[in-house]
Amino acid sequence: VAFGPRDFFQDHWNRLDALIIVGALGATATNLSISVTLSRTFVCLRILKIIKFVPPLRRLFTLLLEELVQYANIIMVMFVVFFVYAIV
Repeated sequence: VAFGPRDFFQDHWNRLDALIIVGALGATATNLSISVTLSRTFVCLRILKIIKFVPPLRRLFTLLLEELVQYANIIMVMFVVFFVYAIV
């Protein structure tokens, strides 16, 4: 903000931070449980900012995303097995 609002909002991460703050303020002002949950979700998105600057964390996050595909295959096989045994 020291450089002015124009320079501040040119960075996409600063836009995300501003959105998180506005969302949290909106959740506080309305006192809705749904908006509180939504604001917590936006706060969790700040992890993406950390991933950009910490290479080991970026590698770990990439590995986690690659492993989710394999977990989906295992879950589908388990579903088929449970489904077959449920019929029998």
